[in-house]
Amino acid sequence: ASPVLAGPDWIETNDAGSTLGTAQAPSGLVGSINTISGVLQGGTLLVGDYEDCYIIRIANPSTFSCTISNANFNAQLFLFNISLPGGAYGLLANDDQAAGNNKPRFQNFSTDGTGVLVDLPGDYMIGVTGFNNDPLSLTGPIFNQVTPIEVSGPDGVGGFNRHIGWTGGGEFGNYVITLTGAEFPSFPSPGTLPLVAFGGLVL
Repeated sequence: ASPVLAGPDWIETNDAGSTLGTAQAPSGLVGSINTISGVLQGGTLLVGDYEDCYIIRIANPSTFSCTISNANFNAQLFLFNISLPGGAYGLLANDDQAAGNNKPRFQNFSTDGTGVLVDLPGDYMIGVTGFNNDPLSLTGPIFNQVTPIEVSGPDGVGGFNRHIGWTGGGEFGNYVITLTGAEFPSFPSPGTLPLVAFGGLVL
């Protein structure tokens, strides 16, 4: 699919997927990416559309922020490390930005005592879902969000393992993600992932 906007913004093309292998990598543009707009369609599709994942490049970790600036549902945000072999690994999660403000936001660090700090530039995966649809690994939930306003590190029972899916369901609707310190990714499009994995095995 071709880019929708010829500027520093991205509109979801068709459906952004739910995992690293199907995540949408905004392409055809370079430089800063300011917003990503999309929609979770809920159960209107054959398999449902309750999660959207995107690949972005964090160019400046010290100024990085990711915020749901507009949504007509109670959204959640997640950040995953995709530089390690084997898949996407949880880094940060937020449900509510503050008491009385249910639009999630995080910068490059956790606030729950886990000590997560994203200090390396590179490609990362962000995920957006509706409350209470959370990421899972083979051993269980990746995050343990004790309070809605904390920025959680991967302290769930499945926190050390790669992301494989979601708890499913949750709220859905339209959203806009506003970014700072981020750029269009250098990551290959999801369609090339099997080739990259095969090449790694050969090496």
